[in-house]
Amino acid sequence: NTADEVTVRIDRTVGIELAGAPVELAVYEEPPLAEAPTTDPPQAPAWTALEPGDATRDVVPGTSNANAPIVDEGTYALDINPGETQVLGIPLDWGESLQAQ
Repeated sequence: NTADEVTVRIDRTVGIELAGAPVELAVYEEPPLAEAPTTDPPQAPAWTALEPGDATRDVVPGTSNANAPIVDEGTYALDINPGETQVLGIPLDWGESLQAQ
């Protein structure tokens, strides 16, 4: 967090051939907290059953973190084909978690 260089090691352990496949590595550096949190770290979230609402098709998903649209809480309908990647940005704050189905 104070080094001039960061070294990253990536191992291919998924068991499939990836030669020639595009890869994106996104690195985010968050600023340090102004002061220590006054609460305990969040507990592991428990699954809560979701009731989908009326889906919107107004969102066009991105293909990577670099062009992912930021979406709000809600229900989204997306069509996806085998081998296709679709990415949505979902901002979370300290103590929040994400559920998707």
